[in-house]
Parts: sequence; structure tokens; C-alpha cells
Amino acid sequence: MAYQVTNLMSDVIALVEQRWVESAEIWNLVNAMELASTEQKISFFRELHKLIRHIPIDVFNDEEQRQNLIQAVQKALDEAIDLEEEEMWDDELD
Repeated sequence: MAYQVTNLMSDVIALVEQRWVESAEIWNLVNAMELASTEQKISFFRELHKLIRHIPIDVFNDEEQRQNLIQAVQKALDEAIDLEEEEMWDDELD
């Protein structure tokens, strides 16, 4: 069964409820969605970053928890950008 909007919302809520989130958990969302291109992954991470920043602070236990999630999404975005740059270099070498 394909990944649905309800799956995404459930996964985002689960991330918000976690005290500590790693970028690998953010990548799990992208992998579940089966986004094909690195460009799509980067776009998703950018939009997720915006979404997380718009969640009211009161939803989180404290500011540290919120910042941890924002940083995890930012790290995943940075990793995706690095991956895209590597792909571009590989294309130039071919």
C-alpha cells in the first residue's frame, strides 16, 4: 500500500512527541514516501522544515525539544544537498 497523507501526519506527530530525533529518522520519512530524485527529497525537507517551524511552541515539551527536531530536519536537508552535489560531480566525471 502506498504511503498516504495520513501516514505522513502520523509520522510527523510521532517525531514531535519524541524528545530526541536524529536525521536518520527524518530520512525514514523520505524513504517511506519513495521519493525518487534527490531534488524531490530536498524539496520535501525544505517544506518539512517550514512545517516544523510553524508548529506552536506549546506543542513541544520545551524549546530544546523543538530545536532538536528543527536541527534534525536541517541536518537531513544538508545531507540531501551534499548528496545532490556528489551526484552532480559524478555526472561531470562521466
